[in-house]
Order: sequence, then C-alpha cells, then structure tokens
Amino acid sequence: AGLIDELCVALKAQGLGVRRLCLTLYRADGTLGHVQAGFSSAICEAPHMIRLVREKLNHLDAGFGIDMVVADGHGAERLSASQVPLDAHEAAVQDGATSLLIDRLSNRLGARNIYSLGAHASHIPERAQRRQPAGARPQGIIVPLRAPRARRPVFLLQPAEPITVMAEVPEGIPKQFVWRRVRRRVVKGEGPERIAPEWWHSIGTAAPAASSPRDYYSLEDDAGMGFWIFRQGLYQSASAETSPRWFIHGLFG
Repeated sequence: AGLIDELCVALKAQGLGVRRLCLTLYRADGTLGHVQAGFSSAICEAPHMIRLVREKLNHLDAGFGIDMVVADGHGAERLSASQVPLDAHEAAVQDGATSLLIDRLSNRLGARNIYSLGAHASHIPERAQRRQPAGARPQGIIVPLRAPRARRPVFLLQPAEPITVMAEVPEGIPKQFVWRRVRRRVVKGEGPERIAPEWWHSIGTAAPAASSPRDYYSLEDDAGMGFWIFRQGLYQSASAETSPRWFIHGLFG
C-alpha cells in the first residue's frame, strides 16, 4: 500500500494517470512473482489500485519470502479535467462508480470477457453503438448525428418486431396497436421523429438503394408501459404493394 501511495503521489505531481499497474515481487529463492491490474481509464487513485491488487495477492505463492517489490505504472496518460454542471454531482459520482465496477469485473473475469457499448457515427438507432472491450480507448471524437434531446429507450429489440397498428392516423400517433398478440391502448404519445436512411453508403457501389425513411413515436399505454415504435415508409408515396409498415424498436424503462 505504501509503495502504491508513493507512485500515485508522483503521478499526481505530473498530472498523469496510468492504465495498468504491475507489481514485480522478488522472492528469496531468486524467482519472480508478477501481479497486474488494468483500468478502464487512466487513474492515479491509490485506494482503487490497492483494492484490485489485493484480490490477486491472495493467490500468489510467496515461497520462502519476498525480498523486494517493484511497482510500475504503464500506459501513462495526462489526466484531463472534466467539467460538469453544478447540479450533476450525483451523475458524476455514478459515472465514476461505473468505471470502478468495470475495473473490478475486468480484473476478476478477464478484460476480454467484459464489454461496453461505444458510440458509432450513425444516426440509425441499431448502428449508433457498437460492442467493444470495456476498457478500450475511445477512437477519436464521435459526434452524434441525431438531435441531442431526442428520447431513446434503454432497451432496443434486435431486430425490430412488426406490430399491427389499429385506428391509425396518417402521419399521426396511433391509438392502438397489437404486439405479441396483446392489444395496447395508447394514452400518451409524442412524435414523429423522422430518421432518413443513410443513402450515401450506396454511392458508387452495387449495393441496393437505401430504404424508405422511418417515423419514430414514443408511446405510453394504459398500463404505464413505454414503447418506441416506427413507421417504415410514407403514406403519400405508398401503393397497394408498398404500404407503410409498423415496428416496435425499443422499450422505455
């Protein structure tokens, strides 16, 4: 603990954090023992480092004793100050707790077994995030292409499931719909939020033309459940063969 404290003091003096901590233990019989702990972001907080290392020391064979211990910090990065609104203290604390949880799970189960969702430059909901290792460094700055205030559900269905809309109003919020054989009566709703297809991906290729736009609606039924549904296609351009179709894409918590 004292050795890690000294390392963190030196790091803080230079405004640095490390992504990995390595302890090399020199045994009395001339052999070496190694303990490593990785972090999802660069840190210089001694209590968190000590907690992760202590879990692994219990499984280390000390042999006839330890003569010397060397602590090395790897992947040093300059710590950037983060500014948050004055009323967002709880959110900042929660974000920090999430990082600590990722570190503990990664060190217990292996970093390759823990994943998180990373932002991807797409305004199509099912493409806007990609699975990545929980401790992966962000690849540049991803600027969302959608409106920042648009509501998004906490759970997306993959793929979106078809629903039957009843008492629908052209270009308006449906009054009822059937999903998984259960009829839902809508009591609240907002929308539409139109999301156009990413047509530019097919330029200069043999890929088929982009599909029709989607109109998304946030709905609440009479039981208090929240749904995120969309209509694929437009009424004004519909024909008997290409009438708009409805899907449910997500559920609000």
